[in-house]
Amino acid sequence: MYPGWGSLVPSDTGSYQFTHPGTRPALTQLLRDVVQPLGPTLLHVQQDRPTRIAVLESFASQIFASRGTQGWSASWEADVHLVLQYAQLQPRILYDETVIRDGLAEFDVLVMPSCDVLTEAVARAIEHFQTRGGIIVADENVAPRIVPDILLESRMRTGRPDEDKAALQKLARALRHDLDPYIERYGDSDNQKVILRFRQYGEADYLFAVNDHRTFGDYVGHHGRVMEQGLSSSARLSVRRRQGVVYDLVQHRRVSRIDGGDEISFAAEFGPGEGGLYLIVDKPVTALDLQVPAMASVADRVNIVIEVRDADGPLAAVLPLRLDITDPQGRPAEFSGAYAAIDGRLAVQLDLATNDLPGLWTVRATEGASGLTAEATVNVP
Repeated sequence: MYPGWGSLVPSDTGSYQFTHPGTRPALTQLLRDVVQPLGPTLLHVQQDRPTRIAVLESFASQIFASRGTQGWSASWEADVHLVLQYAQLQPRILYDETVIRDGLAEFDVLVMPSCDVLTEAVARAIEHFQTRGGIIVADENVAPRIVPDILLESRMRTGRPDEDKAALQKLARALRHDLDPYIERYGDSDNQKVILRFRQYGEADYLFAVNDHRTFGDYVGHHGRVMEQGLSSSARLSVRRRQGVVYDLVQHRRVSRIDGGDEISFAAEFGPGEGGLYLIVDKPVTALDLQVPAMASVADRVNIVIEVRDADGPLAAVLPLRLDITDPQGRPAEFSGAYAAIDGRLAVQLDLATNDLPGLWTVRATEGASGLTAEATVNVP
């Protein structure tokens, strides 16, 4: 956790205290390897893949039955969401107003944890959903008017995280078995400890994988309250699409596929506390084109155009790009940094100041999926 300055350095101020010297270098690594290079890309890839499963977080039950997460993750509702993640399902969260506004036509499964109280309008929508063949998964506390197709009995945490995690994973395996006839996973992991989540941009998939393999360590683990020590994991990840090329956006390389079947499968290795982000596109990156003018003058605006291409032209995806601009003395110049190539294209305007150095300026682009690089120079007499 990085809850503030007080947790990063020794300090007498603030409610959070510095207790682990590994916190600061871990945050530094996260910023260097993930936030800075991938941040611009992720800002343009915000849409989750469509899903056929939803979870209702009932406002009426929160008000009249004291249910709800209250912003924390120690409730049964939050544990049900965790169960669905362990089952490699990516549900959409619904609220009373979204059910009334949008209905439930786009879903096949509705999960209803701690839905003791329902408004009349929401209850009618759920009944209509079930009448047309929708599957209701609910616990024993569901409003009597709703009869679940699959009963998911609630449980309270015991305070032993290893036992609670094992119990939730067991529930996930059982629920997965019960839902298999009704819902098709888009992605899967053969290791329950590696959890998947998808976003998309057009036909491009962005697969997030999180290594949740943990045990008790020697930091606070001896209290038996938190499994804070990460462990390595390996998994076979699969995606239900017939064709595609997989790129590791953290390691900036193409990933080898496992042959066989009508889906994309590949092996992944994760260190303690690690995750991964994979881009899946129909065709491989074949070229990185960098266009800059050969000559420019001080006080000019230099147009830099970069295209990430496949066999058909600019790649229909958002890709991370690193742009390094150096002056004639090799010093980094303004406008260097991380960018996103939207639909495979990026245009940057380099403003040369009147007091910038004359000579050869170097522009270097590095594409963050395949690792391809391109370099060009601009002569500023």
